[in-house]
Amino acid sequence: YGWHVIGPIDGMDVESVDIALKEARVRLDMPSLIICSTVIGYGSPGKQGTSSSHGEPLGETEVNLMRETLSWEYSEPFTIPEQALNHFRIALNRGKEQQSQWETLFERYRVIYPKAAEELTSSVSGDLPDGWDDNLSELFQTEKRSIATREASGQVMNLISDKIHHFIGGSADLGPSNKTILNDRSHYSIENHGGHNFHFGVREHAMGAITNGMALHGGIMPYAATFLIFSDYMRPPMRLAALMKLGVIYVFTHDSIGLGEDGPTHQPVEQLLSLRAIPNMVVVRPADAIETIGAWKIAIQRKNGPTALALSRQNLPILDREADVSIDDVGKGGYVLSRGSEEPDVILIATGSEVQ
Repeated sequence: YGWHVIGPIDGMDVESVDIALKEARVRLDMPSLIICSTVIGYGSPGKQGTSSSHGEPLGETEVNLMRETLSWEYSEPFTIPEQALNHFRIALNRGKEQQSQWETLFERYRVIYPKAAEELTSSVSGDLPDGWDDNLSELFQTEKRSIATREASGQVMNLISDKIHHFIGGSADLGPSNKTILNDRSHYSIENHGGHNFHFGVREHAMGAITNGMALHGGIMPYAATFLIFSDYMRPPMRLAALMKLGVIYVFTHDSIGLGEDGPTHQPVEQLLSLRAIPNMVVVRPADAIETIGAWKIAIQRKNGPTALALSRQNLPILDREADVSIDDVGKGGYVLSRGSEEPDVILIATGSEVQ
């Protein structure tokens, strides 16, 4: 359902693959799935069709036999035939020509739509607009009720969206629960490529891969949302985001064991620790609505790696703070919330919903 399926085809036949790719490019109304039947280790007479062609080196003798089988006439390793080299070098001139066409088009666009062109240039450069966080610090100053950090996060996100046009993302079919829907933005679809709300479906792994692609492309500040327990499904692309230093933001709600009727299957116990163990992954677990503002400020300003926010489903009181404490203290990783005395006998350290 929803896929244009091609094949199975002979994946070892160049002409068949070429025809399938051309057919897939024509379909713009749905994704195409090309099914190729292939042989592992193809061309190696001693290891073709066996697992050893994957997990072990072929060895010099087998490499020579493979050259004979595939009629490869070059004995030196890593030889690039002149014909292949000339073919790939066509891309140099083609790229220059397309770049020139784009620059000409964009200059025309800049004349007709100067504000939109400036917005696009700023987005691609990754610059944050002046005053993007002006209204954040006052957001919960008069709030008297307890409020879940997922709900506080949703309010912060919508304020950020008003200022940062390239702030775009979505949820794995949990938008209303994650509170990640941008209210004044439309929804991305095949009919609306200008939508800011993505509906990734129940597929965390794909969501993580897609947001990695957005960050690599540039011009977009992507976020991905799901329950914290389901971060396990997204672990490979999250680890890659950390390795590649991509500024993807992960919004994980339903943190802690305080989930009531959702039960133990939805209670993340080991997930928080495992996320904190990923090198170059910053994990922030705000204790209340005020810290949630600070958490988002960290995530928005971080450019050299992913940030994960662990947010509560249950309501949390807004904590009383010392007079010299500011929202930006969250960025220090820890701060003194309340002092019993100047020379304490005990220091209590906590994060998230347990701080209260």
